[in-house]
Amino acid sequence: MNVLSGIVIKATGLKRMDFIGLSDPYVEIKLYYKKVKKFYWQSETKKKTLTPVYNEMFQIDLKDMDMDSIYMKLVMKDEDLVFKDDFMGMVEFGKHVEHSTGNKHWMDMLATPHT
Repeated sequence: MNVLSGIVIKATGLKRMDFIGLSDPYVEIKLYYKKVKKFYWQSETKKKTLTPVYNEMFQIDLKDMDMDSIYMKLVMKDEDLVFKDDFMGMVEFGKHVEHSTGNKHWMDMLATPHT
């Protein structure tokens, strides 16, 4: 069974996105296989904070997926009840992602998988 498990623990250093000086942050995780979205997960929204603690786990079934063809995107957004949610930041993972802070971690994970 090929499963990718992860935990969204917390965020720090977030910028104020709301008029009152705080944010309502949440995390989206998207996994693409051969450029087709195969998985979507969203954390709980943490209201009125710049230091959200999530401790939320996600699992992705990677059955029949070649790790070289997987691309992941983690996006942090600020929930807005009136307008479109605001983009706060993003990190990308995958073998072919260039200039990503997460790329070294991704390559290390591929080199030493946990079984």
